[in-house]
Amino acid sequence: MKRCALITEYNPFHNGHYYHLLKAKEITDSESAVAVMNGNFTQRGIPAIIDKWARTEQALKSGVDLVIELPLLYGLRSAKFFASAAVNLIKETGLIDTIVFGSENENIDILKDIAYVFNNENKTYKKKIKEYLNQGLNYPTARNKALIECRKLYNNISRYSENEIKYAVSNPNNILGIEYLKAVQKNNININIRNIKRKGPDYHSSLIEGKFASASLIRKIIRENDIKKSREKIKNLVPPSALDILSRELNKGRFIPDNQLLIRQIIEKIRRLSPEKLLKYPEIANGLENRIFTSALNTGELTEFLKQIHTKNYTNTRIMRSLLYIWLNIKKKELKTIDKYSPPYIRILGLKKGNENLLTQIKHNSALPLIINPSEILRSPDFDTDDPVKLTLSFEIMADDLYSLLRKSASERKAREDYHKKLIKI
Repeated sequence: MKRCALITEYNPFHNGHYYHLLKAKEITDSESAVAVMNGNFTQRGIPAIIDKWARTEQALKSGVDLVIELPLLYGLRSAKFFASAAVNLIKETGLIDTIVFGSENENIDILKDIAYVFNNENKTYKKKIKEYLNQGLNYPTARNKALIECRKLYNNISRYSENEIKYAVSNPNNILGIEYLKAVQKNNININIRNIKRKGPDYHSSLIEGKFASASLIRKIIRENDIKKSREKIKNLVPPSALDILSRELNKGRFIPDNQLLIRQIIEKIRRLSPEKLLKYPEIANGLENRIFTSALNTGELTEFLKQIHTKNYTNTRIMRSLLYIWLNIKKKELKTIDKYSPPYIRILGLKKGNENLLTQIKHNSALPLIINPSEILRSPDFDTDDPVKLTLSFEIMADDLYSLLRKSASERKAREDYHKKLIKI
């Protein structure tokens, strides 16, 4: 039986995701699909609007056969780490023939060729990147400018125009796709990769095109309207079964109404620290610690907070990730420990009834522990351990406990859901 894999966040699941799922099965001739999905926090450094269990339900109801969680310590990272960990998880299952990702580019060849260059940087290219970094540019911008300038030095990308390359490396789905391709090429992983041209508006777009809208617009509609009105506005943008699950979570108050409470809690923690102590957290260096600390003293509002920190050296996504590292107390030393493993276990969030044999196959194919409930491995979080499985799980459980405090309804803010939630079977 052929199986394809999708690397996802489903924040929340919408018609674009449904199109991706159906098209992925079609072009790979797959009878089933496996989703590797971020947990309660996304790669962009924000909490998902509904939790990972509800999003797992949405995926299964819409046609996914198995949902595997991408652990927080890998999912809350730059595109390079996020993609590499997701690809390695897929490889470890031993189930997958093809990974299918959505992209702005229809032709995958340019993305493959750019991935090759990123994996094989020559001296001139590295020197150019360093020059642009010294000018104060952030790494993605420096790398992309150097790529365009040095494209004639690589036979495989010299055939593309400056505009073609610029477009390929400037769009979010393309960027992740390149990182998936890099991971497969670098580690010589025997899995095919295919792409599907993204359908509908861009990631940040506020437009609706037919039955397609970005997840960010759907979240905006939910947060700016009451439940009844938001359901009416998004009913044509989300598959019916996924909409019912989303509506249920909204009615129960099991959703994150906005990020203001989160940012106040982050600011409160930063005010207890110092610039020197902020340097212990990942991606904080070269003066960013001073900007974060000073901004935390001057404001308690998200937009203004980010505005005061932002420079051309740092993207807002990187800043948000850094802020979450601080809030979740994820320090450089913990990431150094777990980065030797990628990732150290396979955690299953849900599966379609009748597919229990997939779990047996994973156990047979992989040396990694297969986890359904963390209590099988860990009775309570342990942040002093050097065991990568226990350390990674500890941060997952703690992050989910803190996530619950951000929910709309006070009665839905209980901790230790990772221990109490059963494997979702639909």
